[in-house]
Amino acid sequence: MTLVIGVVVFILTTQQNDESQPQATNGSVASQPSDLSLQRGAERSTNAANVVTGDEAAYLSWKERVVETLIRRNDADSLTAAALMLYSLRNPPDKRSLPQIIDLLSRASSLTPRDASIRSLLIAFCNVQSECDSAPHEDALRDLEPNNAVGWLVTVLRADKNKNNTMLRGSFGAMAQCDSFDFHWVENIHRLERAVDSVRAPPPDSIAAPNYSRLRDEIVSAGMHTMPFPEFLPLLNLCNSTTDPSMQAQCLGAGTAMAKGDMILAQMAGLTIAANSVPSSSIEAQRIAEAQRQLHWLTQGPVKNWQLEPSDLSRSPPELTREEQLLRRRLTELGSPSQPPAGWRK
Repeated sequence: MTLVIGVVVFILTTQQNDESQPQATNGSVASQPSDLSLQRGAERSTNAANVVTGDEAAYLSWKERVVETLIRRNDADSLTAAALMLYSLRNPPDKRSLPQIIDLLSRASSLTPRDASIRSLLIAFCNVQSECDSAPHEDALRDLEPNNAVGWLVTVLRADKNKNNTMLRGSFGAMAQCDSFDFHWVENIHRLERAVDSVRAPPPDSIAAPNYSRLRDEIVSAGMHTMPFPEFLPLLNLCNSTTDPSMQAQCLGAGTAMAKGDMILAQMAGLTIAANSVPSSSIEAQRIAEAQRQLHWLTQGPVKNWQLEPSDLSRSPPELTREEQLLRRRLTELGSPSQPPAGWRK
């Protein structure tokens, strides 16, 4: 799971001033799909999700059997894992599967209505399916986790898109009062990993020597690479363009919450929003710059553009629920410092 921070920072710092600036995709410059965020796929190598081998079709058939087995189990974890697998079976994802994915997640949520991690997935997938109304899931997530700004993100984006200033100020103000930004990304990947480990769907006869480790790693890696998230760019543009002091204060609050996110991409976006909301010479600006330097080190410091692999998650203790924690742990395992030395700059 490589986050090419150099590309991300370029996007976050330049696109705010030019909405026509093309979006980075797979490490190159291309137009931004309107239904994905500053996509995780744009910051990750797709090699693990797009393995080209002579038996790729046979392994795809095997994965489809795993999905069918998970659906038949009909418990919340299995249905959620099946939904994630359906979206990541092909690269790029086949969006014709979205109605079934949302149905599976809805069934899972009905079985465990107090599970915030499934609600966050429903918000994300509804955001890429125009026929799906994410509002009930946003309400539910805000009820379950009132301090989680993710519950307000799509509401803010919707208000901004519809030019509803009253809704925008209300929802953005609420988002600014939150103190976390948790998509439950690590938790849901762990869920996928556990479900796949528990399934022994029979492989197709065409696979002479079935490799369960390869099957598992390809499934988990693809899930890590393709999970959709609401876009952050409208927030960046909104906060970069406002001169209203009250809106600037909301931008600082929202950016601060995002900077505490469970994904580095959200943290970087939040830090950029916060940095644009404070005087460049202020103590707060210095604090933000140091936080950005710390994140740059994790992906662009001693080891350039390395990836978190499925094994990094399977070996991680359950208390590590943030991408940043996993990156620091991996650096430590590699014998590299997890903190940048004084004076280091990317």
